[in-house]
Amino acid sequence: MSSESILKAEQKANTESGFRISGSRFLFSRHGMYLTKSVLAFVRYLCRLFAYPLTPAMFKLPMTKSPGKLFAAILVAFTCQFHLAAQQLDGQLQQLLPTLSAEESTKVLEYARHLGAYHGKALEPTCKMLDAANQQRVLRYISFLKHPGTPEPTTVRFLRDTIPFGRIEEGMILLDSFVVVNTGDAPYVIHNSKGSCDCTTLSFPKFPVMPGDTATIRVEFDSINKAGYAVPGVIVYDNSRPNRRHLLYMEGEIKPKGNVKTIIRN
Repeated sequence: MSSESILKAEQKANTESGFRISGSRFLFSRHGMYLTKSVLAFVRYLCRLFAYPLTPAMFKLPMTKSPGKLFAAILVAFTCQFHLAAQQLDGQLQQLLPTLSAEESTKVLEYARHLGAYHGKALEPTCKMLDAANQQRVLRYISFLKHPGTPEPTTVRFLRDTIPFGRIEEGMILLDSFVVVNTGDAPYVIHNSKGSCDCTTLSFPKFPVMPGDTATIRVEFDSINKAGYAVPGVIVYDNSRPNRRHLLYMEGEIKPKGNVKTIIRN
């Protein structure tokens, strides 16, 4: 058989198996249908990932002879899925949102964004984007706002209260973090913090940490003019039992050097 005959035979086989990418011929070939099923599977995965409900009839789309109609059906199904998810809002939360003042609404909106939802400046649509667990967190936060004053004491556990940084050169800026877990029954609130010197600053969450939740407290230490053994500390003022405060430290040795600064991220 000549090379030309072999080439024609291969082209015919590729055409029959659907390898020729030409509009609907590919879409409704064996490979095109596999691609369509993969797209639908990926859509289902996204819905599960973002905790969107899946109905039994979802994604059971009739096959059509028009590629445009098929992809339009996929788009409609995906849009409907988001619409169904957007209808789910805790009944108690739906009743409380209209009762919030402008200041409270702003704080709740910021908290919802902190939990990972964003829908412009509209509070209710933003809360609808949260799953059930986070909506319960918003409810507890609203209760916290509605009852101002000294928060109830709670218990917390820091995964570590001292950060060893070993030996560094003077002038380096250290960035690290402390992780705290609220092990009590009341929200954990950090009111303020104070460093042992101007070289140490703390960045803590502005929202209450709900029971069972974890928060990260960022600490920054500037080692300039701190040559020698150093134990910079920070006092965290909170509502934890028994003392309503915690002492956190960084520890290490700083060897003298020039003014060159390096940032270390741990």
